[in-house]
Amino acid sequence: MKVKPTHTIFPRAFDEALPRDGGEILPFYLEKPYLCFFGRAAARLVFCLVLAFFLSPALLPRAAMAGETITWTGTPPPFLQNITDPLLDSHTDSVAPQNSNTQSSSIEGNEITIDGNVPGSVFGAVNMFDSEAVTDNKVITKIGRNVGGSVIGGLAGGNIVSATATGNSVTISGNMIGDRVIGGWAILLQPGSATASDNAVIITDSTAYSVTGGAAEVVLWPNSGIATTSGNTATISGNSSVSHDVYGGKSFSDGGASVTANSNTVNISINGTVGLNVYGGHAQTDSGSATTSGNTATISGGTVNRNVYGGWAQSVSGTATASGNSVTISGGIFGTDPAYGNIYGGAVRSGSASASVTATDNIVTISGGTG
Repeated sequence: MKVKPTHTIFPRAFDEALPRDGGEILPFYLEKPYLCFFGRAAARLVFCLVLAFFLSPALLPRAAMAGETITWTGTPPPFLQNITDPLLDSHTDSVAPQNSNTQSSSIEGNEITIDGNVPGSVFGAVNMFDSEAVTDNKVITKIGRNVGGSVIGGLAGGNIVSATATGNSVTISGNMIGDRVIGGWAILLQPGSATASDNAVIITDSTAYSVTGGAAEVVLWPNSGIATTSGNTATISGNSSVSHDVYGGKSFSDGGASVTANSNTVNISINGTVGLNVYGGHAQTDSGSATTSGNTATISGGTVNRNVYGGWAQSVSGTATASGNSVTISGGIFGTDPAYGNIYGGAVRSGSASASVTATDNIVTISGGTG
């Protein structure tokens, strides 16, 4: 086990008001000249049509709707849907609130309970229509109910300028999940602001491809903007394994967005394996700035095949900063491949030796474990 509290890597929207109870009434062609063209009845009709247009739901803020409560027992429609996420990944035969192919009928306060196997994915709520936040949705799986695709507590984003996923959660107990598990995911396909905050994933006695408490992304180079994750958690315990990476918070851009991951947390106490790396907070961009601060990774058992990072910040050509991140190890096995097994409180990386990279006040505490 190679301990490195701080690490830097270089070489990437009528009524006719006629007088009542007295008062002069002007000729209609002087008082309301438009009646010369339409006539009174027609004018009323035109007025109502115009009013209806401007009061249409599409032009008004969406009224708050009560959250949906759905229990899936393995029975087909109405809740089995085909959903394509912003990255054009197709989630066929998936469980989600109604109309989730674009915007769920409710995007706040849904509770989805999985009590039957799901061939596709599970979504607590989806909003790929506008910038309204996806908040406080829950997905809960019962023991022995497996999901062929991903499980996502809340998804916000698409070809819009702002996406927010906050307070969403996924709780998985005794299941096999075929793909990703994400508490809250905010993703933009054009310049703007993506935020994932206070989302959570709790996994017990289960398997998954990858696990992320909260993810914020601005993708499609050279799009700029801001991607921020904060206060997200990923907790994994029992006889659980993850074949890929585990993130508390993940902020990403393959363009020029500034990415920040602050105060995200990973807790792992398992009798299984994490196939790749563990990140408390992860921030990666191509040409923007990358910052991680106050993220933590705590591990008391299990095998991590590669490395553990309290905070990871990477910018290919911009600045990268990791500060105040920490890792606490009290048990486990690290680095089954001799090339890995590193424990970093905070790490920074850049693709240019002349770029600005800073790693300060990162901490590693070890009281057990081997590697």
